[in-house]
Amino acid sequence: MAHRGPEPGLPPDKLAEMEQDIADIQIYLIRLADKLGIDMERAVNAKMELNEKKYPAEKVRGRAEKYNECNDGC
Repeated sequence: MAHRGPEPGLPPDKLAEMEQDIADIQIYLIRLADKLGIDMERAVNAKMELNEKKYPAEKVRGRAEKYNECNDGC
């Protein structure tokens, strides 16, 4: 996923606060995965592949419906 830069209008102090919160979450997830014996890289890649099948970009881009709520079989 390409980095798009900070959200427009987000003050630098709020951005720094969010950065710290996201880092805390990442640390927790890495430690949890380690305790459970989960290979995070494999798990993330498998989930991204699954999401590509559930949510094909050409059908869902710009839409908010969940895959099981789409009327046109996305």
